[in-house]
Amino acid sequence: MRHVREKPKRNSGEWRRLSARLAGEIEGLGYEVVELRLATEASQKTLKISIDAPESETGVSIADCEKVSRRVGQLLDELDECDEEDARTVAGEAKRELPLVGRYFLEVGSPGIERPLNAPKDYRRFVGRRAVINLKGEKKGKKVKGTITAVDAEDCIHLLDAQGQERVFEPGQIGRGKLIADE
Repeated sequence: MRHVREKPKRNSGEWRRLSARLAGEIEGLGYEVVELRLATEASQKTLKISIDAPESETGVSIADCEKVSRRVGQLLDELDECDEEDARTVAGEAKRELPLVGRYFLEVGSPGIERPLNAPKDYRRFVGRRAVINLKGEKKGKKVKGTITAVDAEDCIHLLDAQGQERVFEPGQIGRGKLIADE
């Protein structure tokens, strides 16, 4: 368990900067960040990081998770130490780059078999695989299942649904998507 000071506001500039910094470090190790979020369950905070190893045929290993966990832990400790130095040297308000508070757990894992699809590049990578897309906008809440057949130049996602009909979704229509296990 780690201890740091300030709570992230998920859409705050601090959280975006921290997320970008962590993602840069993780990508520098050769991994893709699938998801990075702070979860609170029963008043216990957990920084959850889901990684993928796109160059690996076997996916993410325990050793991969350990490697990322060690580096992220080091970086968070370094940022916390910098914060303490800034607090001592800056008159008045301390500069705070690390938007976490109190004790928290750091959890690094693989995205699993039902991997989230967050961007058109994810859909491109998994052409030929089955997915479910949660729609947003006018059709918010509706789910569409099918096989990803293509992602076109405009980043529209093409799915072949269970009735054999090709469905095309613009990026603005897609809320969340994920792969689904073969049925």
